Amino acid sequence: MRSIKLILIFIVSHSALIAAAQTDSDTLRVIHYNNYPPLEYTSENGLSIGFDIEIFEAIAKAADLIYTIEGVTWDTLLSNVRTKQFDVLTGMYYSHTRDTYLDFTVPILTNSYALFARKDSQIENLHDHFHKEVIIVGGGLSRQMVDNIYSVKEVILVASVEEALQLLSSGSHDGAVLPILHANYIIKNHNYDNIIPVGPKLLSRNLCIAVAEKDTLLLNDIASGFRKIMTDGSYRKIYDKWIEPYEEELIPWRVVKIYSVGILLILIVLGGVIIIWTIMLRRSVATRTKELREEIKVRTLVEEQILQSKILLESSIESPQDMLILSLDLEYRYLYFNTSHANSMKLAYGTKPMIGDCIFDHMTSKDDIDKVKSHYDIALTGEGHVAIDEYGETPDSLFYEVQYNPIYDKQREIIGITSFAQNITSRRQAENQISRQTALLEAINEVFKAAMTGVSEEKLGKTSLSIAEKLTRSKFGFIGEINHDGLFDTIAISNPGWDACDLAVSDAKKATKNMSVRGIDRSTLRDGISRIVNEEEFDTHPDRVGTPEGHPKLTAFLGVPLKHQDKTIGMIGLGNKEGGYEIDDQEAMENLSIAIVEAFRRKRAESALANSEAKFRTLFEESRDPLYITTVDGLFIENNEVWCDLFGYSKEEFKLINAANLFSTDSDRRLFQTAIEKTGHVMDLEVRYRKKDGSEMICLETATVIRDDAGNIIGYRGAIRDMTERIEKQKQFEEALEKAQLGERVKSRFMANMSHEIRTPLNSMLGFMELLNKNLKDKTSEDEKKYFKYMRDSSTRLIRTVDGLLNISQLEADRIQPNPQTISLPHMVKNVFEEFKLRAHEKHLEYELLVKTEKGTVSVDEYCLYQALTNIFDNAIKYTESGGVRIIINRRYGCNQVIIADTGIGISKAFQDNLFRPFSQESEGYNRAYEGAGLGLAITKHYLDLNNIKIELESKKGEGTTITLIFPKGKGNG
Repeated sequence: MRSIKLILIFIVSHSALIAAAQTDSDTLRVIHYNNYPPLEYTSENGLSIGFDIEIFEAIAKAADLIYTIEGVTWDTLLSNVRTKQFDVLTGMYYSHTRDTYLDFTVPILTNSYALFARKDSQIENLHDHFHKEVIIVGGGLSRQMVDNIYSVKEVILVASVEEALQLLSSGSHDGAVLPILHANYIIKNHNYDNIIPVGPKLLSRNLCIAVAEKDTLLLNDIASGFRKIMTDGSYRKIYDKWIEPYEEELIPWRVVKIYSVGILLILIVLGGVIIIWTIMLRRSVATRTKELREEIKVRTLVEEQILQSKILLESSIESPQDMLILSLDLEYRYLYFNTSHANSMKLAYGTKPMIGDCIFDHMTSKDDIDKVKSHYDIALTGEGHVAIDEYGETPDSLFYEVQYNPIYDKQREIIGITSFAQNITSRRQAENQISRQTALLEAINEVFKAAMTGVSEEKLGKTSLSIAEKLTRSKFGFIGEINHDGLFDTIAISNPGWDACDLAVSDAKKATKNMSVRGIDRSTLRDGISRIVNEEEFDTHPDRVGTPEGHPKLTAFLGVPLKHQDKTIGMIGLGNKEGGYEIDDQEAMENLSIAIVEAFRRKRAESALANSEAKFRTLFEESRDPLYITTVDGLFIENNEVWCDLFGYSKEEFKLINAANLFSTDSDRRLFQTAIEKTGHVMDLEVRYRKKDGSEMICLETATVIRDDAGNIIGYRGAIRDMTERIEKQKQFEEALEKAQLGERVKSRFMANMSHEIRTPLNSMLGFMELLNKNLKDKTSEDEKKYFKYMRDSSTRLIRTVDGLLNISQLEADRIQPNPQTISLPHMVKNVFEEFKLRAHEKHLEYELLVKTEKGTVSVDEYCLYQALTNIFDNAIKYTESGGVRIIINRRYGCNQVIIADTGIGISKAFQDNLFRPFSQESEGYNRAYEGAGLGLAITKHYLDLNNIKIELESKKGEGTTITLIFPKGKGNG
């Protein structure tokens, strides 16, 4: 009873701290377990009665709550909790797991477990030597406690407390671990006279009223009502009615029996030694009581450790956000799953699994069911394995790398499956993106390779079209351009389209030149933008005109314009990709179209050059870049004068030199040959050459192969650029930059160390000066008091300067990282305002604060914002000699703002650009009017930037300054 009183005192004091609120007038749905007397149950005539019920009814009356109440089975209650089809649970034991989806009041009662035994069993507690066959109900915490604390031979699981008492009363098993109140109720009302609770209390659990998660208003109303019934005596009456009759002090029955018999014998045999025996008995009881208390402490500590271990285990399982963990029994029913698995099932199939459900009941895809069942069946044969599979429907499908393992019992029999699934969707998407980019780059290289091999323009068109069809998996297509008359000329068209037409060959050729632009092609050429038209859109497309007679029916179309200098000069048309075209196809073709345009431009440029050999020769000789032409074996055919000058050889000498010998090392030569033989060209390939004088140079080489009419490589032509000097300058620049950065770091460390070394003795000096001033206060003259004040002010000024140096060095070294917290902006500004009120009044300034919004919250680092506001307030008062300083807190365009306006000296327009630079002041030199190192606003700007707070400044020389701080929108800023 004493412990109950302490709990009630705690409940009352704790409840007083909870803010009261009134829920709305809607009728609350209140549910309770229908078979848990004396706490809550349904009577034979269907009424809800019990301790929890009357407690809630009293709370509802005190808090003016309207409700309906209903008793349900335990399974129904759990189902309603999962689906949130309730408002209030009249009684629910608190646990960390339940706290994740329910909100609890303070405890309304503490219920304990105890060991129950038959009166003739000679059992006092679970440490006694007996067969250790213990009955428990349902498992859970009682199972954990028995398994982890006591050496029990066998645990017997039953469905209810009544069933446990029936077995125990009939002589089966040794004892039962049961909740005291419920067990005592059944014992007294069903006449189980041969059963008693023995030993100390084993486990205590807090019984609370629970509401749905985050229903704060309802929780506050219940808390308010509970406080009222605690103070008006209603709680005590209900407690005495329902709980008091079923509470018992747990005293070992055997001890009572032995001592009772002993006392009786002593009274009969030797009444004179009653006093001595009583003393011995008291000592024995005291010793035993002490032992029991120590045992309870140990057990309580063990229970806390077990609970902590469970929390850590659950935290470890739940912490990996992308790891799905589940366990199934032999019927594929859930034994366990973590939150990540539940979220993935909802995302993939829109379902919410529960423990005990068959996993296949939540999977809507038969293919997925067959696939995952095959993996489970393999694991059930004892073979653990890993698989990568896709689940769900495109485009929302998910990829998982799953490890399947069997679960064994102690006899090494398989009793289920466990799987660990890693979501690799992002990785697979990245791999697909890389694959698409690789395919695109290979396609671009093939187009350029075709352009550089000396093929005809017609051949280049067919090759480019074939590459485009392969890249997009199209069945057929065409490439064409707009001619001078504004008509369309087809450059290349794939045979699968025209071969099926009923046109003569001559008519087909005519149909590919000077075509009027119409149909879906027209919108692509007219608007200069890409078009995707898939099968479901063809019948309703406004530009649809159909296909030539006999041409295969279009089921999908992709049109991409060819552009040069932002002008549409032609297009690529592709058709009948299986499944239709996607945005990835469009983006790939838009990138490839750039390469095709460039390839045709180069091809036509090469044709023009081939027709003007003299012009080519002039350009070759007069080029500023070193140019060469060699055979495949490295013999020089041509090289210009710039080439000769670069290497230091004459043209005659080059005729005797093999190009391979010019490379600095064999590896450079192999690098060049491998690259050009693989792609047919190289561009800006970095290689090293050696000059005639032996010096080495680093060059960028661009070259292409020369082919004969049969397509065989017969030589190379190319150009190089000497990058030696540029690379050396780049190296020098990088070294200089590194030295500068090192110097900056050294400076920052020096400033930080020196600031610390100066500040520490200054603080000591200032402390001793204050001590001297205090001790000599009545013995000093007015002049001496002024001296002390001057020393204190000077020391404080120097400390502020050192603090500024330390802060700016830390900020510039990026050693300060913000820790955002949601705080009340008006509250912080008011505190800073009050700190400077005395200084403002000493200068006879008007000093006022206008708060236009009391609810403004901001997510900032509190220290950073405090320092920034302090520096701005300090400057406003420092530089204002007359007039005043006004601070305004308001909200504009959804953003919180703080405005600090003064009538001080103002800042000139020319100096405002330097305002936030360290060590900058408008008045400088020894004769400047105001003290300070010029660090305040520089530090302020750093602090504000760290928190994404914008600062705006308006100032006019001689009239004053207005600074506005604008806080960003977003989470925590309301």
